[in-house]
Amino acid sequence: MVWGMNHPPVSNDFYLAGEFEGRKGVSSGWRERLQQHFEEEMSAQDQAIFQDDHNNGAHWYACHVVKKFSLRRRLTIEDPSAAAILSHEVPTYFHAKGNCSKFPSLALFAGPVFSVDEPLKAFIEWLEPGVHRLFPIDVRPIRGAPPPTPRYILVVEQELDSFSEELSNKGSFRKDGDKIRHSEKPKDMRGLAFRRADFAGSHLWHERRMGSFLLCMSDRLQAEIVDAGLRIPRHFPMKEV
Repeated sequence: MVWGMNHPPVSNDFYLAGEFEGRKGVSSGWRERLQQHFEEEMSAQDQAIFQDDHNNGAHWYACHVVKKFSLRRRLTIEDPSAAAILSHEVPTYFHAKGNCSKFPSLALFAGPVFSVDEPLKAFIEWLEPGVHRLFPIDVRPIRGAPPPTPRYILVVEQELDSFSEELSNKGSFRKDGDKIRHSEKPKDMRGLAFRRADFAGSHLWHERRMGSFLLCMSDRLQAEIVDAGLRIPRHFPMKEV
C-alpha cells in the first residue's frame, strides 16, 4: 500500500506563521541576506545566470534559493549549476508568530517549507539514508515556549514516475497537458494506483508527473509513524499494483 498526503492545511496547528530570519522591510531577513550575498559575494559569471533585462538578478537569485526549500522543488532557474543547496543559502532561524509548544512531527513553516521533529527525522534517515536533505533550524517564537524537540527543514529529494493511469479509478484524476491532477477527495485518492516495480524500496517521494501536490509515503514509513504516535497531517491509502 502507498499513502498519499495532499498539501498540508495552512489554517490549523499543522502550520506555523512567521518569517525566516525575521522581518526586514517588505521581505524576510532570509531573502534580504540572499540578495546581499548576490550583490557582494557572487562572481559576475554566477550573477549572469540570474540577471534579466531589468537588472533584477538579486531578486531572482533569492526566489530561486527559496524554491530549493519549498514543498515541490520547481526552481526559477533551470541551470543545473544552480540546483545544489549551498551552505550560505540555508536559513539560520525561523521567527515564529504562533504557538510552538505543541508543534506536530510534520508541519509547514510559512513559505511553504516542510518542518519535521527529531523522531520523524530519525525515521526518514534510517529508512532512506542520504536521500533527503534535513537542515537544523532554530525556531524563535515571539511569545511562549519553543518546540519541545529540535526542528529540521525537510527537502524531499526523490522524484519517481510510478503513477498508473490505466489502473487508477476513473474520476480519481484528470490530465492537464502532460501533467496529472488528482482528486483530493479521500474516496478518490484510494483509487489512485502506483506501480510497485517503480517505487519498490522507496519510502518518501513525489511523483514526477503530478501537477497537483501529492506527497507519497511507503507503508513501512507510515507504520513507523503510527507506531511511534507521531502526529502528521491527514493522509490516505492508495493502490499498489
